[in-house]
Amino acid sequence: MRTSERTRPSYQVVVLGELEPAVLAYCVRPPTHNQTSGVVRLRVREGQGIAELAAMLQAAGLMILSIRQLSERETWSTATLPV
Repeated sequence: MRTSERTRPSYQVVVLGELEPAVLAYCVRPPTHNQTSGVVRLRVREGQGIAELAAMLQAAGLMILSIRQLSERETWSTATLPV
C-alpha cells in the first residue's frame, strides 16, 4: 500500500442495491460479480469524507444500511482479506 493511500480514510459500508461502475471505482477490492447487497470497503478521494461518500452512494440509488470509518489498523489488517 502506498503512503498516500494510508492517509485517506477507508470505510466499511453495508448497502442494498446494485453496485454500479461509479461505486465500484471507489472499492478497495471490487467484488468479482455484480451484487445486489453486501459489505464493501471503500476509500474516498483526497479532500472527501463520509458525507461525500454517503451522497455518492445515495445518488447511485443504494440504500445505506451501515457505514463506518475504519481505523488505520483495521485498514492494514484487512488489506489482504476479502471484503
